[in-house]
Amino acid sequence: MKKITQVISLLALGLLAQRAVAQTSFAGYDWFDDKVMMSISGDTLVANVGTSSSSWMVYLRPENDPVVLANPGEKLVITVKFMLSGVNVSNTSQNFRIGILDTPGDLRVTTDDDSPDSGAYTGYAMFGNMGQVTDNSGAFQIRERSAEGGALSSSSVWESQDSGMGKQVIGYADDVEYTFTASIERTDNGSAKVDYSMTGGSINGTGSVSVSFLDGTPQPFVFDTLMFRPSNAVTTANTFTFTSFTVEAPEGTGGPTMGPGYFGNYEVITGTDGQQLVDTGAWLGWVEVTSYPWVYMYSTSSWEYMADPDMTGDKDAGGAWLYLVR
Repeated sequence: MKKITQVISLLALGLLAQRAVAQTSFAGYDWFDDKVMMSISGDTLVANVGTSSSSWMVYLRPENDPVVLANPGEKLVITVKFMLSGVNVSNTSQNFRIGILDTPGDLRVTTDDDSPDSGAYTGYAMFGNMGQVTDNSGAFQIRERSAEGGALSSSSVWESQDSGMGKQVIGYADDVEYTFTASIERTDNGSAKVDYSMTGGSINGTGSVSVSFLDGTPQPFVFDTLMFRPSNAVTTANTFTFTSFTVEAPEGTGGPTMGPGYFGNYEVITGTDGQQLVDTGAWLGWVEVTSYPWVYMYSTSSWEYMADPDMTGDKDAGGAWLYLVR
């Protein structure tokens, strides 16, 4: 048996490695913010919007084990609750965007202040108009990915489908809790049934808006990313305060059992002898996760991490770094 001779905290090892992975953990997931304007306040996640666009990303699963809708009837359901402050009066844009995507492994961001690069994303999105009164005919519109390009920044790579809300109806208001629900289901004939809804306040004049799209030539049934992109505060709101976030999906089928955000969701690579390997770059170098929750760091030879059995996905939750004499 190997003797434990020294134990240090994850934070201490991070400092020794001279790498800080700046992330905000909320509802068991790491949220990445390219403008570094997110913070935790009590049980909520507060995201400020500035004068330019922001991208907020949550990786639902590790790159090697995404959500896969392999069988008829399987679905992915994402529910997000949030409140707003500083909602603009009216504008003509579609600057409020939410994407449910599969992100190529080499495009995953691993730190805050890192913006998503252009590439071959797949998936579906909601392009919306946010104002106290709407002024865009596609104020709550489903779009399907159609080409390579910016994740949510470029509207030209998203093909417009139906919209559930048009111009000159009641939109969003300050201090109201809204619930956004997205459902993507694989049907019996292999189509994708995409349903989006928003409820809360007097939105759409009724307190709810919904839109559906049956995609007979669907995107790949693979998803690992939720992304928000408010283009700026002037055409959306000054602040989003997230109060709840849940994901319902089929169980994962491959890769080591790692929670969302573990090692910043670096891609897991299978080695020549079947090892599960992760290249964390300047942080910890190459690590082996074949026997997770035991993690072996090649660059530091004898440091290993033992996770708490009740670990929920937060990389800082209930574990310890161990130094082993070999």
